[in-house]
Amino acid sequence: MPILRWLLAEHLPDRSFDGYWADFSWLVSAPKTWPDRIRQAIELYPGDVLFVHRDADTASVHERKAEIDRALAQIPSDFYRPS
Repeated sequence: MPILRWLLAEHLPDRSFDGYWADFSWLVSAPKTWPDRIRQAIELYPGDVLFVHRDADTASVHERKAEIDRALAQIPSDFYRPS
């Protein structure tokens, strides 16, 4: 979160932001798959922007982007995009 706050403040200094870490630890059944995690984050923490963090230690940035794209492709676009 600190790096995201810095990035937004640096590039959008005239705007204010609230940010939340999508903490699923309190759920009885936490989502396991990336599509389910993204969907749950949008439901529990609605907002204008969702940052998805994936480490690039074991995969390239292109592989991680493809992974996120595949997850988004499994979620109906009307679920996360305003109509």
